[in-house]
Parts: sequence; structure tokens; C-alpha cells
Amino acid sequence: MEHVPADKVHLVEERVFGFVDDKAAPILEKMAVQGVKSLSIEERYWWAIYLNAALLRVPHVVASISKRIEEMQQKILSEPDADFDAAKGSAPERNLLEWAQNHAPSALANSGMEILSKMIGERRPIERLLSFWWTVRDVRDSSRPLMLGDDPLERIGDLYRPKCLINLPISPGHAFFATNTRSVADNIAQMPDRQVVNARTSQPSRQQRNLCMATRSPASSIGIY
Repeated sequence: MEHVPADKVHLVEERVFGFVDDKAAPILEKMAVQGVKSLSIEERYWWAIYLNAALLRVPHVVASISKRIEEMQQKILSEPDADFDAAKGSAPERNLLEWAQNHAPSALANSGMEILSKMIGERRPIERLLSFWWTVRDVRDSSRPLMLGDDPLERIGDLYRPKCLINLPISPGHAFFATNTRSVADNIAQMPDRQVVNARTSQPSRQQRNLCMATRSPASSIGIY
């Protein structure tokens, strides 16, 4: 956050995302041991919220949302406003945008983060994620472990279109997958452990090519859709 005391710079990350992370932590551990079928309705709900938060918190999404909000603010607040003109008196500001920049820079600069925090619990994406097929692949027999990083969740495709695939390593030996296409779910189940690990450790540029699980043989390879 900008234009706030030093102890509040990471307020959204700590209070909003941190709260969701705390809710998801025991669910993640449970899935690694017992699989997704062991989850209760409430646990599935919180895991869907966690996935939605993870999709939103990546830097390029945060930057995109913040930029769009900033552009909307500049457009709306710079328009003529008769009420502002009547109330401003001798204030030098020509419009609400200039007034906010001079007197409420924190609210102006951080409105994108405020909206982002509200989007975490938005009903539409959560219900969409709950409708996906979920599975956890145990790949502990692979010669290599899964790589866990600061931004491990990957989404391939549009959340609201067919063949969307979300994958997330939840331990060095377990990978979580969610998809809205049954054939993709079947291919994930059939894929050899080595290929699951390779899919997770492949170059980031592959993600931009919309990779999906091919269906041409039981020993499924990764193909492009």
C-alpha cells in the first residue's frame, strides 16, 4: 500500500491474504495425505477461496487491476461536478481528482488494493472453481521432487472457458489439479509421475502456449490446445 505508515504497508497481504492462507494451510496438508475426496463442504469452499486469492495476488494481475482502477478514477473524478464546485469555496483544486491527489492520496492510490481484497470472496469465480474436477497426484515415486516457489500456482486457459487447468504443488511429492474439462481430468489421472513433475518444472513460456494434457495414448504427453 502507498502513502500509509510503514507498519501498514503490508496490511492487505497480512490481514486478507494471510487470513486466507491460514484457513487453507490445514486443508492443503489434509489433501496431501487423504486426497480431495476427504474434504468437507466447508473445506472445499475455503480451498476455492484460496485458489481465487492465489490467482488474484500474482504481480501482473495486481498491476492490471490497479491500472484499470486508476484509469477509471482519473476519468470519473476529472469530470465536471457541480456539487464539488459549489462546496470547494476558495480551494485551488479544479476537480475532485486534484482534490483527492492533494488531500486523500492514500485512498486514491490504494483503492485498487481495496477492490482486490473484495474480489477474493467474489461469488462467481468461487462457484466456478467449486464446479471443477479436483484431484491430487502423488508423485513421490518420481526421480525428482516438485518445485515449490513463491508463486507456484499456474492457470492455463480462461477460467470461464473449456480446458482451463489449474495446477499447484502442495508438497514436494503432491500436485493439486483442477479443471473444468473431464477429458483433461482423465489425462491427469493417467499421466506418469515423471511427466507430472516435468510439466511443473517446464519453462514458464510453455504456460503462454496454453498447454494441456493430450489424449492420444495412455502414457499421456503434454500437447497444445
